[in-house]
Amino acid sequence: MSPLLAGVLSLAVAGGGVALTGDARQAGPQDTALVTDEFTAASPDARRTLDPALDGSESVSLEPAAPEPPTSSTQAPEQRSADASAADPAEAPPDTPVEAPHESPAGSVAAPDPTPLTSDTSPLAAQLQAQSQAEEPAAPGLASLASAVLPPMLPDVAAQQEAFAAEQARIAALVEQRVAELKAEEEARAAEEARRANEWVMPLSKYRLSARFGQAGSLWSSGRHTGIDLSAPTGTPLVAMQDAVVVSTSYAGAYGNRTVLRLADGTELWYAHQSRIDVEAGQMVRKGDRIGAVGATGNVTGPHLHLEVRPGKNADPVDPLPIMAEHGLKP
Repeated sequence: MSPLLAGVLSLAVAGGGVALTGDARQAGPQDTALVTDEFTAASPDARRTLDPALDGSESVSLEPAAPEPPTSSTQAPEQRSADASAADPAEAPPDTPVEAPHESPAGSVAAPDPTPLTSDTSPLAAQLQAQSQAEEPAAPGLASLASAVLPPMLPDVAAQQEAFAAEQARIAALVEQRVAELKAEEEARAAEEARRANEWVMPLSKYRLSARFGQAGSLWSSGRHTGIDLSAPTGTPLVAMQDAVVVSTSYAGAYGNRTVLRLADGTELWYAHQSRIDVEAGQMVRKGDRIGAVGATGNVTGPHLHLEVRPGKNADPVDPLPIMAEHGLKP
């Protein structure tokens, strides 16, 4: 090795670099090794250069190494692997030019490559585009689009109106029929109620028809029978044949004990020959109410009820059987 320049050695550090200057002095090989080892220890990146301007002398200069880009903890493993592959020229394909690594400022992340991925620049993008085109359905035609968006075609308006009118007529007929049915039911119910209201009941439950209206004989003061006789044991209960008001209760000669009932239409019912009277004049009685009992008072030959029917006050008696038949009774 050539002798080093002798001088005073001074160390200057500027901008992260180290430069070696000084007054030249002669030094032995062991001094040169000492100095070189010291600078090498001080800066691992020191490079030895030979200055051809000097006569076979050897100078040592220390230059700062390029700062390494900081490794971000959030950098994806794939990106770090790609950066490592790009930084290693030995691993790059033979025909691919090696680009110098992009140096980013300390503490920042390198910006991504702005080149868009297309089918021309990326095989993966071309494959995805081909797959998307294969899965996309064919655009529907105008008819298919109309059938999918528009509702079904409505029928003819005139046909709709005719159907609506027919339905209205049908419903009106049903309503009219139902109204008629309800009216008929109401009329039938009213008629039944009227029939029941007009219906009489027999004045006694157990009897025997012993004499009819109009029979001639000396047993009757007028020479003819003015009512009907219903023979029954003495004490057999007598009831009102219809709703009525008690006109009178008294002993009436040949009639014996007599009760007169007046109905709503003015018809009078005479109960004669009673053994007892259980109502008073002016009293209102309902159909079926007890008014007295069968007896043998007055002009009689045995216990029985002499029943007369007179169409009104002071009217002559009429045959009770047809009147009773009109009111549902058949003695």
